Amino acid sequence: QARELSGIQDVRWPDEYDALLEALVPSASMVFVEANQHPRCTCPVETRNARMTKELKEKFPDAVLKNVYEIMADMRQIKKPEEIKALKKACDITNEGFRELLRFIRPGVGEWQIEGFLANEFISRGPRKFSFLPIIASGKDTCVLHYIQNDKRCEDGDLVLMDIGTEYGNYNSDMTRTVPVNGKFTPRQRAVYESVLNMMTYAKKILKPGILKSEYERLVRVFAAGELVKLGLITPAQVAEKPSDPPIVRKYYMHGCSHFLGLDVHDVGGRFEDEKPILLQAGMCTTVEPGLYIAAAPDIPAHFHNIGVRIEDDLVVTATGADNLSEALPRDATGLENWVRGLQ
Repeated sequence: QARELSGIQDVRWPDEYDALLEALVPSASMVFVEANQHPRCTCPVETRNARMTKELKEKFPDAVLKNVYEIMADMRQIKKPEEIKALKKACDITNEGFRELLRFIRPGVGEWQIEGFLANEFISRGPRKFSFLPIIASGKDTCVLHYIQNDKRCEDGDLVLMDIGTEYGNYNSDMTRTVPVNGKFTPRQRAVYESVLNMMTYAKKILKPGILKSEYERLVRVFAAGELVKLGLITPAQVAEKPSDPPIVRKYYMHGCSHFLGLDVHDVGGRFEDEKPILLQAGMCTTVEPGLYIAAAPDIPAHFHNIGVRIEDDLVVTATGADNLSEALPRDATGLENWVRGLQ
């Protein structure tokens, strides 16, 4: 049965493992082992793979060991149709749960209640968990990138930013929407929201095979500068100081636009800011998540204070551009308002 399911013809019982190593390792030119080298990985407890590697070194001190992580990481970057199907299913479940959630949001609802509502929606559809700790940030905390306390009530007139996702078959979705708690954006909130949506539209347009990741990120920052000028938050003179990549942009947009997605939420393959040049290729799956965060500060007009907006979709790069796996998730301002107000 194992051969039929896996296609692997040489299948052994676990109790043969030690004897098999004794027979094979001494004559092997190299033994491949696996250790997670992802830059965000921390392992305070010794892993099973680490124990196995240590035992190999003790039993076979002359064996040449090579970590297979880099090889597997390269393989994982290009998704197969079955993997894309699983990612799409995770996105669909997130979309279904989010649509139900929009009718639940109202002034006075607790951020923790939103988290609980989503947990019920996701688990009832099959997944057992969120793909990461959900960010349910309202009011001034929309300007906190990784706010996970989720412990206060959403107030009338505030925005609530929800960075959420679930998994399907171990593949993860990662999507963000920012909505008005009372179902109506203020003029300033809508202006910022539309600017972020413009950034997203532009980023999706240039997300194509062959573009260098670092160049993609730079172009999004340059575009963001134009939006910030239109909002009146920065001046053309500030942009002109370094028009190829205005540093002033990072005051309001301090993170990258995209990261790889797959078996991990921040999947292997490097980040767009890494020194190693990485070209986008067909089959890669990535997020697109621009944002603007305007915290209260003396040099910022008061009517913009505490407005944080992020919008995030999950895309797969194709031969000519990119397909949006989360296209069904509402993102236009009026549509979100209507969902929250129960008009859609």
